[in-house]
Amino acid sequence: MDAGQNGCSALMPETVFPSYWEGLPMKKSIVLSFVLAASMGLAACGEKAADEAANAEALADNTMEAVSNEAMGAVGDAANAAGSAAEAATNAADAASSAADAAKAAAGAAADAAANKM
Repeated sequence: MDAGQNGCSALMPETVFPSYWEGLPMKKSIVLSFVLAASMGLAACGEKAADEAANAEALADNTMEAVSNEAMGAVGDAANAAGSAAEAATNAADAASSAADAAKAAAGAAADAAANKM
């Protein structure tokens, strides 16, 4: 089978530029160095993406921790406010009881005064 009969060899670089390809045997070391350089370039890109992912994860963790801390602070503030409200209600109940005792004493004194005038 002739190389020109199948039509594929006409597109090969050796047939288009034969003088360029003469005397340039491909060496495995040259090909290996190109593959190694390309691999190192891809590895560098991969490390950058991994670093960015780790930074994003750390940022998310910090945000969640800050939200959690603020929520716990709000719960503590609410508990303090509830305690203050309960203390105020107890003080108001004590004041009302004292006022009722004073009113009862005043009513008793008024009743005694009225009984004496009669």
